[in-house]
Amino acid sequence: MFPHYIPQNLLFAELLHKMVYIEDAPYILFPLFSPILIWLISKKIFKGFLALIPLLIFLISPWGWYLAIAHSFYIFMFFLTLIIIYAIVLVRSGSVIFGNVLLVLASLIAMYCSSLFLVFVPLSLIILLITKIVSIKDVKTAVVLLVILTLPLLFIINKEKANFKNEFSNEVKIFSDPSLLNSINRYQGAAAQTGLINLSRISENKYLFFTEYSLLKYASQLVPETVFTPQYKLLGFSFSPPIFMGFAIPFIYGLYLALKKSGLQRLLFVSSILTVPSILANETVALNRLILFSPVIFILISYGLIVLYNKRENVLSRNFLILTLFLVIFQLIITVSDIRTREGQRFVQYFGNKYEITEP
Repeated sequence: MFPHYIPQNLLFAELLHKMVYIEDAPYILFPLFSPILIWLISKKIFKGFLALIPLLIFLISPWGWYLAIAHSFYIFMFFLTLIIIYAIVLVRSGSVIFGNVLLVLASLIAMYCSSLFLVFVPLSLIILLITKIVSIKDVKTAVVLLVILTLPLLFIINKEKANFKNEFSNEVKIFSDPSLLNSINRYQGAAAQTGLINLSRISENKYLFFTEYSLLKYASQLVPETVFTPQYKLLGFSFSPPIFMGFAIPFIYGLYLALKKSGLQRLLFVSSILTVPSILANETVALNRLILFSPVIFILISYGLIVLYNKRENVLSRNFLILTLFLVIFQLIITVSDIRTREGQRFVQYFGNKYEITEP
């Protein structure tokens, strides 16, 4: 028996005092449909069979499979996020009508299902428009439809303010840890003993402390060891890394190449907004939420691999390719063996006989 997350009631149902959540069957379909969307997005970036590389990286990585088997609500939101990303790619490539249709459908479903995404989706669209990654004239129809079709939900929220506030606090947990406020009080108490109480109210107030804490969490999402090592454990217990460490080599190289291009620098910075749901979790890094950012990582890995392959006549590039292939195959074999022989024991050690776990 595999651990599974406690089902999350969808926002609209919670506000209507009903119980509606994702059943078992779709969790088998999401890992099958999501790679197709990753491939469709990659086709707009890479040529020919090279577009299959991000798809293959996703399929052999433990990340999505663990979350799907555990019935994570965010594997569903990952699927919707991929549709939104694909819609934006379509709009930028000239398929405005189809792109707008997908954008409206996926955004509406996400906003009606999650209080966090009710804020996150509009915020993301605003940032895309401000940075001119998407032109307002191309998505004007979608924006107008989203505003109109979201009004019924906003009307229900206005009638169920307490219920919505409770739902929102369940998804936005970044400041719910009482130890944060205790730390502030402790710092101010120590400053008071040295006669610096007034200065501490400026340097150690909760607003500054929470800002520093948020920036620390933001940086933690982007550190390579977060996704290439088991430092942050999948489902809170697994020793399997989200993505195999061998892929760290082409990832770092792909990131280096991308940062050298001014257009890609802006795109990478804006794409980091996909880390926001993980930042707002109660853990430093919530891998179940950070999967929303994984398409960016897959694309960078693929970019690095493709450039290394194109430069394979260079001894250094060829050696890096061979090392990457060796490490990925070796870690894949070790991970499969570890899952079969030790993963169950490891789960019992962490959770005992408690198979229902709560998403961070």
